[in-house]
Formats: sequence, C-alpha cells, structure tokens
Amino acid sequence: MAHFAEMRSDNNEILRVVVISNNDVDNNGGELSDQAATWVSNNIAEDEIIKEELGGTYPSTYWKQSSYNHNFRGRFSFVGGTYDSVNDVFVEVKPYPSWILASDHFTWEAPIAKPTDGNIWEWD
Repeated sequence: MAHFAEMRSDNNEILRVVVISNNDVDNNGGELSDQAATWVSNNIAEDEIIKEELGGTYPSTYWKQSSYNHNFRGRFSFVGGTYDSVNDVFVEVKPYPSWILASDHFTWEAPIAKPTDGNIWEWD
C-alpha cells in the first residue's frame, strides 16, 4: 500500500494521509511521480470533515507520496505537520514554541541540550 499526504497550498500543512493501492500508483506513473500524485488528487474526494472544520470552504491542496518506513522524504507524514518543498521532506508537528528545526536532519530540537552527565533527568 502507498501513502499520500494532502497539503494546503498556502502553508504546506498536512491535512490528511490516505492509503492508495500500489497497483493504482504503478498504473499512474509509479512511486514518487507527479502523475501518481495527480491521479490521487483526481480520485480522492474532498474530506467533508476538513471542509466543515475550515468554515465550509475546502482549501486549495496538493498531494505528495509519503513513506511509512521513512524510505524517502525524511519521515512519514502526519496530520498537522508540514511539507518542506525546498528540501522535499515532511516535518513533524513542532512540539513546543521554543524548539528549533535542525537544518541537517529536519527534526525539532530543544533550545537547550539534554544533560549528558550520567544523572537521570526528567526532561520537561
């Protein structure tokens, strides 16, 4: 099974992730192809719950394939995360306002490093 994430065009926020048959992907351009993403866009209906949550108007969106095993695009896509089109990676939801996105591996890091002095610390 293949996974595809739907993102808002205006801010790249991931709205949902759907599962698509591998046959449908293979018959429409193959993995990571724009053709497969277009097929998903043309064959998956707008989500009525998302539409309702956004005040009755569905946003402009686009689709990208995601890897459940983290084989491409950095990591699996999750609702609320974002897609970084410049680096072609999915970015997880920012856990805390003060955390910083590491530019080398696109994961969130605490602004102060966790102590490594051998003591047991409760990280808060």
